[in-house]
This record gives sequence, C-alpha cells and structure tokens, in this order.
Amino acid sequence: VQMVYEEPHVSDADEQATGAPANYIQSQDASHMHATSLKMAAEGLAFVAVHDAYITHSTHLGRLNELLREAFVCLYQDTNHLMALYESQPDGMKAGLAIAESYLKSEPYTPPSAPPIAGTLAIAEVQQNPYFFS
Repeated sequence: VQMVYEEPHVSDADEQATGAPANYIQSQDASHMHATSLKMAAEGLAFVAVHDAYITHSTHLGRLNELLREAFVCLYQDTNHLMALYESQPDGMKAGLAIAESYLKSEPYTPPSAPPIAGTLAIAEVQQNPYFFS
C-alpha cells in the first residue's frame, strides 16, 4: 500500500482540540462497559456490547440493570475523574505545546482552567433510579 499526499499532511490542532472532550467521554463510557462486563462474567452471565448497546439474555436483564449501576458507582463514587485528568498533566506538556505552536496556525498556548467544582450528587442514589441508562 502506498499513500500519496499532494500536500504535506499536517494535523489540524483545532480538530484535535474539539475531538478531545468527546474522546474522553467515550473512554469513560468504555471503562463503565468493561467494568460491567467483568461483573457479568463473574456471575457467569452472558454479556455482549456493540458500541453503546449492551446485550444479554432476557432472563438476565434485571441483573444487568443492577450491575450497570454497581459498576457506575464503583467508577465514580470516590474519584473526580475530570480533576484527576487536570492534575495529571505534566508541566512539560506546556513546553511541548508551545513548540508545536510554531508549526501550527493556532493561537498561543493558554493553560486549561480547572474543572468545575464537583456538586453534591450522592452517586450511590443511581442504584435506586429507574431511568439510569438508556
């Protein structure tokens, strides 16, 4: 296979920046799906997932419903994932982004602002909510 570009291929910084939030959310969704699949497997229950569709035998739907909530609570009860992501960014990333600016048409680098302060939602309450997952 030979790839031929008529113009030099340059990554579009704006597209990368606008795609990052969606990719982050999808990674969180995938973590939830994975945790749910492990819980189903631990109980010997069939589980199949295609993108955001979760499938099991009809006789196991009630248990899948419970395990979805349990996995969600496990993932989010003790961790503010946005704050963890924000705090994990090394200072060296700023230098790398400043260098990249010379190659891209983007505006000067400004550090990201801190995520919003977490609210008071009692995350474990999702286990009693009938409209948790659609």
